[in-house]
Amino acid sequence: MRSINKLRSIHTSAQPKRACSEMYLLSLTDVLITISWSTFGYVAQSLGGLTPWITGE
Repeated sequence: MRSINKLRSIHTSAQPKRACSEMYLLSLTDVLITISWSTFGYVAQSLGGLTPWITGE
């Protein structure tokens, strides 16, 4: 049981770093196609100074 909790702790602590990395990488693209309720798309377009193409829901 202890090893399972340790793995969960490692996995959970890595998630915010991974999410930030993915949003940063999205911001480096030439074209960003996203949906209106995407937090990743919103942050990436802000970081990259992009004008996103927003698709319908």
